[in-house]
Amino acid sequence: FGAKLTGLFAENDPHVMSIAVLDPAASLGPEAAAAREDFAAAVSREQPPVGSDWRAVMTASDKALLKQSIAVMQNADLAIIGQHQAGRSDLRYPAELVEQAVLHSGRPVLIVPFAGDFPDAGHRVMIAWNGSREAARALNDAMPFLHSATYVGLLAINFEADLPPGEEPFADIK
Repeated sequence: FGAKLTGLFAENDPHVMSIAVLDPAASLGPEAAAAREDFAAAVSREQPPVGSDWRAVMTASDKALLKQSIAVMQNADLAIIGQHQAGRSDLRYPAELVEQAVLHSGRPVLIVPFAGDFPDAGHRVMIAWNGSREAARALNDAMPFLHSATYVGLLAINFEADLPPGEEPFADIK
């Protein structure tokens, strides 16, 4: 689609007790630099070449990390996020990052599961729908991606439609 990729390194430093005392970027800087190099290498292998940009969010609190990460996502056409792996104590981002991105970025979000290998992620898509204007906006924004998918499923969550039984409320989505 002629897209520009934006890599986002978003982590907290669990050892920083106060942002006034220590700078999280000082301790996370080397990891952010390594992630940036990996991102640049991956982008350079793409054919045809794609444009790219890099952002780093290094904070001392989950709240700040969520706020700043979502701000980056709000400027994207699609956010691609790895799923949080439950039970891992070494992860330095909030477990609710994916959920908050879906709920507050106002953008389509592709969630890649933490387990398995997904070389063709995005070909089987599930849409979570609650009938809100935000869901409608995200669905509309995702249409170019959905047209190239091999399978698209729709999961309606807490959707209330005043339709007679048997009528499909999503029949017109194309």
